[in-house]
Amino acid sequence: MLCSKNSCTGCLSCQNICPKNAIQVITDKQGLWQPQIDNEKCINCGLCHKSCPVYFKPHNEENLAEIYAC
Repeated sequence: MLCSKNSCTGCLSCQNICPKNAIQVITDKQGLWQPQIDNEKCINCGLCHKSCPVYFKPHNEENLAEIYAC
């Protein structure tokens, strides 16, 4: 499992980056996002985990750009 439905942001980065189309991000009855992995298609490349904002941690926060507006 990538992340729990309580922490999934619904950004779809895992679904979009998967080279085997093994991930579908669905919503449950409560409207919470949850990635589902088709283990038959998954090749365990790890791209989904690397692209997930729940797990992404900047290597060095000093190198992050300052945000002035959005």
